[in-house]
Amino acid sequence: MSIFDRLPSFSDIFRASPENPSTTLSNPANWLTDLFGDSSAGMNVTPNTALGLPGVYSAVRLLSESVAMLPLQVYEDSGTSKDLRKDHALYYLIHTKPNAFMTSYQWRQLMVSDITLWGNHYSLIMERDGTVPTSLMPFPPNNVSISVVDGKLWYIFDTTDGKKIFDSSNVIHVKGLGFDGIKGKSVISLMRDNLGLGLAAQQTGSTFFKKGMKLDYAIEGAGQLSREGLENLRKTLAKYEGSSGEKTFLPLDMGMQVKQIGVPPGDAQFLESRKFSVTDIARMFRIPPPLLYDLERATFSNISELVLSYVKFSLTPLLANIEQELNDKLLQEREKGVFNIEFNVEGLLRGDVKQRSEYYKTMIQNGILSPNEVLRKENMNGYAGGDQHYIPANMMPVSPQTAKTNGNLKDLKELLNI
Repeated sequence: MSIFDRLPSFSDIFRASPENPSTTLSNPANWLTDLFGDSSAGMNVTPNTALGLPGVYSAVRLLSESVAMLPLQVYEDSGTSKDLRKDHALYYLIHTKPNAFMTSYQWRQLMVSDITLWGNHYSLIMERDGTVPTSLMPFPPNNVSISVVDGKLWYIFDTTDGKKIFDSSNVIHVKGLGFDGIKGKSVISLMRDNLGLGLAAQQTGSTFFKKGMKLDYAIEGAGQLSREGLENLRKTLAKYEGSSGEKTFLPLDMGMQVKQIGVPPGDAQFLESRKFSVTDIARMFRIPPPLLYDLERATFSNISELVLSYVKFSLTPLLANIEQELNDKLLQEREKGVFNIEFNVEGLLRGDVKQRSEYYKTMIQNGILSPNEVLRKENMNGYAGGDQHYIPANMMPVSPQTAKTNGNLKDLKELLNI
């Protein structure tokens, strides 16, 4: 079934929506000025230029790869048990191959990159087998706009075949933090001035090395020079400037002194501004600084807690956002509430060998996990009889009929003299 059949008129939708005013260079739309523009430091800050900052690149890569590597699975909740359903029609699509060009890892990595940089991710449900989606194709966020007509969302995709319009049921739209419920806001646009400061500091350091690690300088104490004298001084400076590493000297007339202008990259103020940039980027993306390789305050003992904090407060909200959108758009109405699309985050919470051993010991002793279930979690083979659950021998199920006294079971009424 082709989703391009029976589409509404583009001109009707586009003209009817106050969300899509005409955009020209003299009258740019809000979304265009939000995403692209100069910061107060004079740097052009866009999602692409922001990736030139090592902290931003590291944060985006960490978040996108963390989500991409987690198993995305389909579960059935019967009310008494929750079972993995590899035979569900959606399992292969989301877990292995969402479209002909990408693996599930690549699709989800791109999804999170779009959310963190642009504030939105769009995947078009391109094909269906009856009512079951069979292909999910991501689109660049800057090639998608949204119109609201009669209380319904319409998505306008700028494709190679022209503009195409789809209602929200055909679009997976994962929104970042937003303020209207329709689109997410790009953290790059919200933090443009802060990122611009980091880019400016980075450019300053690059310019310094490009000039052969020489600062700008001035000549003072030369008195009032004539035009001819000034021209001769400039020629002399150019002749003895030399490239980095050359053994040159600069002859000066009596009373002349060289005065450097600018802040060298080794200056404490410059170095602190670079560190501050990484710390601020960590705050923007809600990532503990040591996970961005800012190890100044990291210790061996707190790394494990920082990873746990990252999973709880950075990844979990992002995963919940993606899960709810996939459940809403991919599951049929009769399946909702019974089947769930979920990420398995257990691998990120496993901890070290000692922590896992203590956890498994507690779970087995309290009858929650069987030995074979623990072995499967460690990718090891089970053994005969290993599916048995155990509880301590001095524990009994609570029952109104029986109680234990001196090794004998007596009727509860007799025990209480009733």
